[in-house]
This record gives sequence, C-alpha cells and structure tokens, in this order.
Amino acid sequence: MLEAVLAVDVGGTRIKAHWQDPEGRLLSEWVIPTPARDDPSDTIDAIVDLAIDGARQTPAGIRPVAIGLAVPGLVDERTGLAIHSENLGWRDVDLAARFRDRTQLPVAISQDVRAGARAESYSGSARGASSTLFVPIGTGVGAAIVLDGVVRAGPNNRAGEIGHIPAGGSTQPCMCGRSGCLESIASASAIRSRYNARIRDADAPVDGAAEVIARAGAGDRVAAEVWGDAIDALAASLSAADQILDLDLIVIGGGLSLAGETLLGPLRLHLAQRGSASTAVVGAFHRDLAGAVGAGLRAWELAR
Repeated sequence: MLEAVLAVDVGGTRIKAHWQDPEGRLLSEWVIPTPARDDPSDTIDAIVDLAIDGARQTPAGIRPVAIGLAVPGLVDERTGLAIHSENLGWRDVDLAARFRDRTQLPVAISQDVRAGARAESYSGSARGASSTLFVPIGTGVGAAIVLDGVVRAGPNNRAGEIGHIPAGGSTQPCMCGRSGCLESIASASAIRSRYNARIRDADAPVDGAAEVIARAGAGDRVAAEVWGDAIDALAASLSAADQILDLDLIVIGGGLSLAGETLLGPLRLHLAQRGSASTAVVGAFHRDLAGAVGAGLRAWELAR
C-alpha cells in the first residue's frame, strides 16, 4: 500500500484538505466550508469532525501515516498549541491532542502562513531563493519570513504578522479591535465589505473580492477606489518589509492571488515607486493550496 499523510488547511471561510504522497504530490483533495459556531470549542469540534469525515473517504490503496494541520493566528508549532486566532475565536487550544485522540495518528500543527511558505520554498515559486516573504491574502492578510532558506517564527511566534500593522491614515475598524490595520483594507473579505458598504444600490452587493476587481475593470468608480486603496496599503507594508529584510522575492498567495496580473502588475509598479524595484513579485505556484501542501510537508517530517 502507498503511505500518505492527510493535510488540512483551516481557513476563515474554507477548509482545504488532501492526501499527499511521500513526494509531495496531491492524491485527492476536497474543500468544505469552515463551520461557524457561537462557541469556539464547538467550532473546533466541528472542524475535527469534518476533517475526519473527509479522511474516512480514503482512496483505495492508501495507508495513512500522519496528519498535518495548518491553522491561522498565533501557533506554537513545537508544542502543537493554537495560541490565538482572531478570525476563528479560539485561544490556547491543543489542536494536536484533539486530532491525535480521535485518529490515533501523529499530528503536526503548523501556522497556516508559515506552512504556505514551506510549500513555496520546497516546491514552488520561492524554490532556490534565500530571502523571501510569503504573503497570503484571503480572509486575512499574513506573512511568513524565509531567511537563508529557513522559515522564521520568532521567539513569540509572531514573525510576519503584517496584517495588524497600521496602513496609512486609515480609520477602518479591524476584527482585532483596533483601527487602520492592513487586513481591514487589503484582505479579500475587507475588499468585499468595504465595497458593499459604499455602493448606493443595496440590491447589487458582491459576494467576494473577485467581483469587486471585475467591476473595477469594467469602470465602476467605487470598485476602482476600493481596489486602489487595497493595492496602496499592500505596497506600503510590503515595501517597508523589503527595506527591513532586503528580500529576493515576495510571493503572493491566498485566494486573492487568483487575480493574477490584475493584482501583481499594479503591486510591482507601486513597490518600484517606493524603492523596491529590485525585489521580484510573483504569484504562489501552489496558489491557494500552499497552506495545505506545507501542512503535508510537516506531517511527513513527523512521520519519518
């Protein structure tokens, strides 16, 4: 039988999972909505149930050897402790133990952004680069720092938390309780909500950032302003990171990266205007699956 690991990436709106072989190839994959519960403990239980239910549909000929789980927020990857997630509302949760108790398999916990950075460095757009910033943009905005080929977590597991640094003079409220955070302007969810809050036609709201981008391209003034604000805020934060870290490469991942050159082209231009012309900006090779792929790589480290 073929040995494989179960890789699970828990996002604010979707859970992405797949079986991964020893070479990092995806054998089968599925996507399910992230359950919304009033009690964070109920949310965690529902996530465990959904992941395990999906895992029971193991393709024929596969023998599970470990589980890799990528989750948002502050995570201690050494202990498997999910310290805090703003988007999912949990604090100090031993996720590794919960999955291990239910599956009797070894469990490796990763912070989702660092997991994505591992995937891109191992087999993606950052392969061979020594100094990289991986920036997934979806429900939130995060970053992972790769220096000399090593993903850096920092002593307090907070390295790369750019989503909650101030973005210009904005007073936009953020889920963290503060105002003016990058995430409150440039995340996919913020782009959608900011556009919907400004349009006059209450019967024509958008369901996601992709629709805002499409409307901006079609000449919608409000959409163009919301999209322009997001690009400006991203460029300011990424340029600051580049000047501190002296990056080879910035890799944009997450759901918003699916916009391709509609995002990357203006971002390169704005970064060049801010003094970061020598830093390459590319989309993630693994697109919005980078977190799950990286979770699988960590599971293989544990299994071996």
